[in-house]
Amino acid sequence: MEVMNKRSSSFSAGKIRMIQGAILALALTIFLGNLMMWIIMPIPTYYQKWDPVLVAATNSTGGFRI
Repeated sequence: MEVMNKRSSSFSAGKIRMIQGAILALALTIFLGNLMMWIIMPIPTYYQKWDPVLVAATNSTGGFRI
């Protein structure tokens, strides 16, 4: 009976590590995307080319624009 518990617990530990790795990869992707936006936003290309397109595409209510 104890051998079965060791197998199932090691299988569970592998699943947990895989889930932790996926969560870490997602958090890292979000962090790097946020960092990229902090770097890109101050440049003129963002304000002159990308911002008007993004505002036009997402301006459904007309409010909340600062």
